Amino acid sequence: NDGFFSNIISSSDEDQQNKRDKSLNNKLLTSSPTLLDRITKLRLNANATYDTYSNDQNLELYNKRMEIIEKMQKSNDAIVEMNEKKQKFLKKPPMKKIK
Repeated sequence: NDGFFSNIISSSDEDQQNKRDKSLNNKLLTSSPTLLDRITKLRLNANATYDTYSNDQNLELYNKRMEIIEKMQKSNDAIVEMNEKKQKFLKKPPMKKIK
C-alpha cells in the first residue's frame, strides 16, 4: 500500500517540479543576465561572510544584502514582465492598414 501512494505522490511532485523548472527557464530567458549574476554573487558572498564577522555584524550585513537582493529581484521581475509583454506584442500579426 505504501509503495502505491508514494508513487502517486512522487509523480505529482515531479510534475510540479517540471512545471517549476519550465517557468524558471522562461524567466531566465527573459531576465536580465547581469542582474541575475549580481543576485547570485550576492547570495554566494552571503555565505562567505559568516566566518569573518560577529553575529550582530553578520545579521546586519545579511539584512542589508537581503534588502538589496529583494530590490534586484523586483527589478528583474519587472524586466521579465516587460520582456514577456514585448514577446506577446511581437507575436501578434501586424495590423492591416485601412484604405
